[in-house]
Amino acid sequence: MEIDVSAPPAPRTDSAPAQQPERTEAYGSYPVASLEERRFAAAIDIACLLFAYGGFLALFASLGGQFT
Repeated sequence: MEIDVSAPPAPRTDSAPAQQPERTEAYGSYPVASLEERRFAAAIDIACLLFAYGGFLALFASLGGQFT
């Protein structure tokens, strides 16, 4: 799936107050993470979740909790 961000959005219909200066926004190609970088980030997220879950289970067992 590819999202095209090269086209600027439609102009706003609401009017801005006259005393505020208009901001300039640049539209075009925005950098996005590659699929490989996203997979690596997902692996890091899973590792962090598993570490936290294992720590919780270890703490629970060390404080006398029973897994029944």
